[in-house]
Amino acid sequence: MSNVGEWKFVIENWDNLLKNDKKTIIRTLRIGIPDKYRKIVWSLLTESKKVKEKTDFSFNYMLELPSSSEDIINCDVPRTFSMDVKNRDSRMVSLKDVLIAYSNADPGIGYVQGMNFVAGMFVCYQDTETAFWSFYSLMQRSHRDLFVDQFKHLRELGVVITHALERKLPKVHQKFEELEISPLLYSPIWFNSCFIPAELDQELTLFLFDEYLAFGETI
Repeated sequence: MSNVGEWKFVIENWDNLLKNDKKTIIRTLRIGIPDKYRKIVWSLLTESKKVKEKTDFSFNYMLELPSSSEDIINCDVPRTFSMDVKNRDSRMVSLKDVLIAYSNADPGIGYVQGMNFVAGMFVCYQDTETAFWSFYSLMQRSHRDLFVDQFKHLRELGVVITHALERKLPKVHQKFEELEISPLLYSPIWFNSCFIPAELDQELTLFLFDEYLAFGETI
């Protein structure tokens, strides 16, 4: 069975596989998600349909409300996509709508820089409303913790990185210590923005994002 054929089977039998045969989903994820199925698979991984059904608001309602974050969103949206990205203008419009709606749907946090890259990734493969619900659903999981409480969880992950470097790459760790390079200088790109602005190979960036949606920080 081809990768496309495997994914067709997985999508059609998602609920059953999730309950009885997660290994098949994991194995297929490791092979990679074809672009043609990324829209629906990301919605399945974030469980956005279930989240949407449990909320008491609509995307359009949140979009129409005034947002106190609009000025900073307007600054960050053009920085999200490179100049040569396909359909850049329309994607910027879509991304702004997603971020405005999210800032209103979650007033406890609003909009924080770094969200734009993750929301922008959804926008590249999903229509605006679908991207909003995927992003909103992801944020309702542990990803939201990276942006609250003065980035407490991000700082905790920075400690984990430091210990890992000390154990696995002691020379790198020593150099970082000598130069006083704090994990907070690079970990937001890794965790808050899911490596998206790190200018990695596009295929690798997508693979890392797929894995993060599936497994969270455990990847």
